Amino acid sequence: MIRILAPLLLAIVLLPAAASAQTANPFDPGPMGPPFRKQVAELDKTATPVGYALQVRREGAVWIAGGGLVVGATLITAAVDLLASGGSAGRASPYIAGLGVPLGLSIILQGLPQMLGANHYLHYLVDNGVPRTHLGRLRLMHDWRVDLLRKRRDTTLVGSAFLGAITVLSGVVWAVRDARGVNGSGANYDSADAFTTLSFWGASGVAGLSGLFSHLALQREIVTPHRLYARVSASGGPVVSRDGVGAQASLTVRF
Repeated sequence: MIRILAPLLLAIVLLPAAASAQTANPFDPGPMGPPFRKQVAELDKTATPVGYALQVRREGAVWIAGGGLVVGATLITAAVDLLASGGSAGRASPYIAGLGVPLGLSIILQGLPQMLGANHYLHYLVDNGVPRTHLGRLRLMHDWRVDLLRKRRDTTLVGSAFLGAITVLSGVVWAVRDARGVNGSGANYDSADAFTTLSFWGASGVAGLSGLFSHLALQREIVTPHRLYARVSASGGPVVSRDGVGAQASLTVRF
């Protein structure tokens, strides 16, 4: 089962990164090399935006490392169980892989938005510096929060779709094996295929819920933003028409 799903498992890890627009390529080794790390190390850690960006990066790293650890430990444990059973299907290995792989991928999906966002935010700070005013720093972090919600929504929804595709494929394999009698019947029925299908279905649902909650929070930030984040701009100039020369002015409020 795991060999059949391996290509889609790899797609889940790599493709959701493309769901976050407005972000530089996070896999480009140039900006993330030693010069960039040195510039980040020289940033003022007492500045609130710098601390926020670094915290977002740490959270993303913890999620991704934790998910990778779960997947790695799962595959190792399943392989040990398989070898201990003499090369045949171990009693526990299908269930271990069926639970650990979807769980680990779900955890990785939660960390991708933070890693994508932190790279973007730190590059901004290196290139532009920290805003001088307290209000400017608050507005910058609010913009980052909205951006992070958007990234989390897009990434988790795309990841949920891929997990859903794996669920469908796993269900088809389950049905075919049942139709051929491979899984047995009655008290001797092998429920490993059913367990794997339900695990991926649960992981897809969790990712979808995360995307939905992020979308609702994003809409709340966009539709009813706090007046503190309003930016007022005015413009004016002469207007020439058939009736003569006049003036036109406009006032814009942007959140």
